Amino acid sequence: MLEPAAEPFVAKETLMNFRAWPICSLMLLLSITALPGIAASSPASTLEAQSPETAQASNTESQRTQFLSLLDEEWQYELRSDPEMATTLGDNRYNDRLTDHSPQFHESEVEAKRKFLARFEAVDPAGFPPQDALSRILMIRNLRQEIEGAQFKSWEMPVNQMAGPHIELLDLVTLTPFNDMHDYDNYQSRLHQVSRALDQTIANMRQGMQDRLMPPRYLLEKVTSEAQEIAGQKGEASPFAKPLAKFPPNISASDQQRLRSAVLATINDEILPAYERFAKFVRDDYAPHGRSEPGVWALPDGPARYRYEIRRLTTTDLTAEQ
Repeated sequence: MLEPAAEPFVAKETLMNFRAWPICSLMLLLSITALPGIAASSPASTLEAQSPETAQASNTESQRTQFLSLLDEEWQYELRSDPEMATTLGDNRYNDRLTDHSPQFHESEVEAKRKFLARFEAVDPAGFPPQDALSRILMIRNLRQEIEGAQFKSWEMPVNQMAGPHIELLDLVTLTPFNDMHDYDNYQSRLHQVSRALDQTIANMRQGMQDRLMPPRYLLEKVTSEAQEIAGQKGEASPFAKPLAKFPPNISASDQQRLRSAVLATINDEILPAYERFAKFVRDDYAPHGRSEPGVWALPDGPARYRYEIRRLTTTDLTAEQ
């Protein structure tokens, strides 16, 4: 796991030290140098005397600055798109939000990555330090992989016995800081979005059924039992109520009571019914259509999926037989 406040990502594995280039300062610099009066005040003799090497170095540094700014822009997009990841990394700006699981979001995300890819490919890395040049290579590779993988619509098979929103939403209890009233209000805001996240997941699963993108049936039976167990834990017995067990001393008794009542009402009136709907859908509609063969080859475009996963996980073009 990345450390809190880590530098922006390259391929989710490589970090770069580019926060030393504040965006505001960069934009101020660019706006100043673009002013006609600034250019006019520079003696022509100075510009003419500038050596080709100096001009090239200046251009390279400008390209590098823009590249680092682009890395930051892409990273900020990742954090906005995955608020839970941002919270995990110690970025608390989006602690009142949950990830959008709608089909429209997934489509817009692919388009956003296409645009980022085009911009990274347009960067000329000539003269870049080796780490920056490598960062560009890894970013391009990662974006290409994600765009290629989108054709398989993994979001239409979003659950199994070990992963999926029905399980991952429980992580809010451990991900979220609970240091003051603002943190609890953020948590309450997220709890209000749990039912939306589960309903969006059901919609994706319904589309997956139409597209014949189904997990193995025996795994889905476990998903049903997991969701039913959560749906049956009411009030303070719910795992979502754990933050109510102990409040920080800076929250008054009256505010504690307000928060307790609000959180428990959200759990009982919104979250538990959403989990019940989810469990019923999986049990009655989804699991019966689960595939009998566990292997990925049983899915549409199974061989292509397998080749993609080999490339993604090994960074090679080896075949399954190799």
